[in-house]
Amino acid sequence: MKTLFELISTYEMLLEFQGALKPIRIEIFRDAEIKSLFRARVWEQNTYNLYPTMENIRPDGGINNTLASCDEVNREITSFLAEDPTLVTGKEYSSESDFRKHLQSLVTVYHESLTA
Repeated sequence: MKTLFELISTYEMLLEFQGALKPIRIEIFRDAEIKSLFRARVWEQNTYNLYPTMENIRPDGGINNTLASCDEVNREITSFLAEDPTLVTGKEYSSESDFRKHLQSLVTVYHESLTA
């Protein structure tokens, strides 16, 4: 099955997590031929403190870990939102608005599971 989907909308939700705001990015795709078939990708922004190996090597061969990099990385969480694979493969909805509302509810449930 070779289905072509086009990116039709991108949304961002801000959720509060442990006192900080966490951006959630939602990308909605629609089948190029079947206009009622939608799929999505959902991303959660995380901040990671990374220690580059080469820059932290001492002349004697040890590691300093004095040079750090703080990077924001988007991690895909689509598979965590629902056990139903149709978020990835595609599912028919009456409108993009209905699909977006469904995604928002899944993100809310996912977020609540992390804070419980």
